[in-house]
Amino acid sequence: MKRTYLSVILLSFLLALGACKQEQMPEGIIPQAEMKEILKSIHLANAMGQRTGNTLEQRNANRQELYNAIFSRFGVDRETFYNSYLYYLDHPEKLDPIYKDIITELNEAEPIENEYEYESRRKKDLGTPKPIDKAGDTSK
Repeated sequence: MKRTYLSVILLSFLLALGACKQEQMPEGIIPQAEMKEILKSIHLANAMGQRTGNTLEQRNANRQELYNAIFSRFGVDRETFYNSYLYYLDHPEKLDPIYKDIITELNEAEPIENEYEYESRRKKDLGTPKPIDKAGDTSK
């Protein structure tokens, strides 16, 4: 009886100890602080992409070019970003604070008053993207 009681206590202790241990971030996942900055830039790029280009095809091409500039700026590739995003989607307790910070920062940002200011900020934040021809080639 004492042995069973002792086993139950030991098992409970081990389970409690395991529950307290924080899950380690898998290798290759973008850290939360950097992921926040990348996601914020992507959401801004989506908004900018809606303002540029006359056709849906042009807007999508412009948005992809902005994404490329963002990934280049942060030194990540699309696959790393995508895998990290999936990881955070599976761990909402880590994604929620990221988006709370993004929403707070975007709400506190000064609005853009005119097209000149818009272009100036875009170039400052993302650099000047390469021109895109009608076929979508950016090698020029």
